[in-house]
Amino acid sequence: MTLWLVRAPTEQQNQQLLCQTQVNITITTNKLILNEKDIQYKKNIIRKLIRKKRDKLTETEVKEKSRQIEKKLFDIQRVKEASIIMCYVSYAKEAATHSMIKHLIASGKKAAVPLVCKDRRKILISELRDFDKELAVGAYGILEPKKQYIRPLALEDIQVIIMPGLAFDITGGRLGYGGGYYDRLLEIKPNPYKIGLAYDFQLVDLLPLSLYDVKLDNIVTEQKNINCHKQTTF
Repeated sequence: MTLWLVRAPTEQQNQQLLCQTQVNITITTNKLILNEKDIQYKKNIIRKLIRKKRDKLTETEVKEKSRQIEKKLFDIQRVKEASIIMCYVSYAKEAATHSMIKHLIASGKKAAVPLVCKDRRKILISELRDFDKELAVGAYGILEPKKQYIRPLALEDIQVIIMPGLAFDITGGRLGYGGGYYDRLLEIKPNPYKIGLAYDFQLVDLLPLSLYDVKLDNIVTEQKNINCHKQTTF
């Protein structure tokens, strides 16, 4: 089967997300079977291109696109029905979640946020009750619960998890920042319902995936709400 994937771009091609390099690959159980070194190389190219494009967003663009994403997110039935939702705390020019988390708390849902343990390379889950009071800058410059406000939760307590990423595809493929934190967290089964938030330009046709990469159930952008199982957009 022939698909279009990524090769290293020239300077003139930096505006193109996927260059037109044709390679033959085999697909099995929705995973790309490629040499792991080749997969990581292609992932890094995509990370570089998407991050560069995202960094060019103005604060006004981030705010408006995030507002549209938030509206679509809270229209999802699984989100409406869930009583305990974990959400990443956005930083830099990620799809902004501060307002979303405050909305969850105000609506009476139990909100949870990640707490990164860099030495153990894992994510802990902590309940958050007051966004403005209980957070401080932690690992990687991201807001995390202060020590006195850590209220541990287990993954099995979480019904919906809202995740960041640099790139996504409509099959549920997700490309993170390379640390593998969410993939390790979600090794535990069963998983909660997994939603990725992104800007529309972060969607690509098909991501090169490793066997350990966890796929999402839903992706929300400012323009699309994608059910990854049905691969439908509304």
